[in-house]
Amino acid sequence: MALFFPLHLLVATLVAAVVAFVARRCRARLAAWVFGLVVVLTAVMALTPTIAVWQRARQLDVPVWPKNSCGVTLVVFEQAPKPFTTL
Repeated sequence: MALFFPLHLLVATLVAAVVAFVARRCRARLAAWVFGLVVVLTAVMALTPTIAVWQRARQLDVPVWPKNSCGVTLVVFEQAPKPFTTL
């Protein structure tokens, strides 16, 4: 499921943005342009699937909030383990 929501690509977007900024400050036009393109492409790749899922959830009238996911996780991990029974 983690690969379905590629928001981890936003880390690469942030790194590329910093490098593009440094390249621009150093007057390296080609590098600034290339890294600027990388910023745009990785942001689109990261956000497109997430936005599509949010739109589909809205069509189905399903609430999608991070707190809902965290609540499910807490319920799963806070339950006491069931003891094994012997035959």
